[in-house]
Amino acid sequence: MAQCKHGHLQVSCIEESLVRRLSSHGPSAGPSSGPVTTLAPVVVTTLAPVVATTLAPVTTLAPVVVTTLAPVTMGDTSSNTSVTTLAPVVTTLAPMNQSNMTTMMPVPEPMATVSFNVSVSMSAEDAISNFNLTAYQMSLAATYEPDAQVTVVAVFKMKVEYSFAGAVTEAAVKPQIATVNSVSESQVSVVITAVPASRRLESLRRLDSHGSSSATSTVAAEIATENQNQLEALQTTMEQPLVVGGVTAVASNATVDVELVTTVVQSTIAAPPSAAAVGGFFPNVEVVVEVSEAYGVVWTNMACSDSSMSCNAGRQKRENAASLGCSDAECGPTDEDTCCESTGLAGGNSNAETLSKPLASIFVVFVSSFFLL
Repeated sequence: MAQCKHGHLQVSCIEESLVRRLSSHGPSAGPSSGPVTTLAPVVVTTLAPVVATTLAPVTTLAPVVVTTLAPVTMGDTSSNTSVTTLAPVVTTLAPMNQSNMTTMMPVPEPMATVSFNVSVSMSAEDAISNFNLTAYQMSLAATYEPDAQVTVVAVFKMKVEYSFAGAVTEAAVKPQIATVNSVSESQVSVVITAVPASRRLESLRRLDSHGSSSATSTVAAEIATENQNQLEALQTTMEQPLVVGGVTAVASNATVDVELVTTVVQSTIAAPPSAAAVGGFFPNVEVVVEVSEAYGVVWTNMACSDSSMSCNAGRQKRENAASLGCSDAECGPTDEDTCCESTGLAGGNSNAETLSKPLASIFVVFVSSFFLL
């Protein structure tokens, strides 16, 4: 058999060999020993290899807890292509329990309301021109917790002293001061300092014999207002001589006591500032400061760390109990879940142990379902 060229098929090679033989011998002159058969060319079709492509199903996982992902095959199962569709996602929520309740439910912060008074004495001129209530309140609030609620109400008390050459009474002086300064009598306070009784009797005897008296009275007068804008007018009228019952009194220079009624609400009991700290809020003003003790302490939500909160057997207060608030001004049995945790769990990690087992089971089911796709 003739040798085929490299890459030729066997049938094509035989045909080519016969053609070469006939061509080399030429046409036959004599009778043929038999009929000559010409082979029809054979068309050989080479099928290109078919590359089968399998498309992996695209799975989109919603950010939820999945219990089962059952694949459903759709379309013609005899073909090489299948479409995989995920069954509806089933969501399971972890059950509410004592350990995870403080995380899943909002817990109130402890809130305590405290009040105290600050008195700042200064000249009338400084009270009129240099006192800024807003700036003071901001400076004070900066000394407390960042989210503390600080409220300050200012009461300005303009004060002068009147010196009377004779005895006067509150009933005579107080209405006159209110009239002269155009304020209500309820805004006026007076403290009268008179000569001792023995000297007053002697003065009265001299008055009977001479028609006059050397007795004197000092009246410390004060007018209160919450309107700082009234101070300038009050200074003008209060420093004028005051006439009561025909007796004229000379007035001293006016000063102002600014009474700052302060309320602070924050997670702990706020301590009043020191007098030195308040003085620092007025760097360019000469002041005398007095600070009262705290009063009116009221808890809106008592802290879990308070002694009024006691945990049941086998449970203890949470590590962050001081920052957790009970539901009322005092803690009680209903605050057990908020304030307490099991003694067998590390503080702050109770949720991890409670939720780990169900989450682990769900994860195993999810992984198994994924590999079945």
